[in-house]
Amino acid sequence: MNTKSRRIARLLPSLILLTIAMPLIAAPLSSLRCGSRLVKPGNSTSQLIGICGQPSSVARNENRVPVETYDQKTGKYITTVEVQPFEVWTYNFGPSRLVTVITVKNNVIESMESSGYGW
Repeated sequence: MNTKSRRIARLLPSLILLTIAMPLIAAPLSSLRCGSRLVKPGNSTSQLIGICGQPSSVARNENRVPVETYDQKTGKYITTVEVQPFEVWTYNFGPSRLVTVITVKNNVIESMESSGYGW
């Protein structure tokens, strides 16, 4: 066995494990195909529903972001919390397709990820 063959034989178990694990890892998507049409980040939720139908589930969440402003009357900084609502839409197309998780802010698709096969 030459050096190249030994190197490949050593890497083979890692490559097999990686191949098996890849579908289980959430991966960012640039678009989602529903039938013959695509939706992508930047599309509105009405476009998404028109193309892919209603999601399997919708979770409403919020980020709380501290915002510091200077109060000229007191000469001090004041920290307030800005609430940024967002939704997580899940499309489960069944066991033969990957589940797609879509983050929506202000009725616009912000991001998409695949999340393993559906059920």
